[in-house]
Amino acid sequence: MDYGKCRKEWKNSMAERESFTAQVFSILY
Repeated sequence: MDYGKCRKEWKNSMAERESFTAQVFSILY
């Protein structure tokens, strides 16, 4: 298991989730 690659992908998924949440909040509010 490549820990560095896994960590990088996890950070990318977190960033995508945060940006998605920000978009949802901007639409709702």
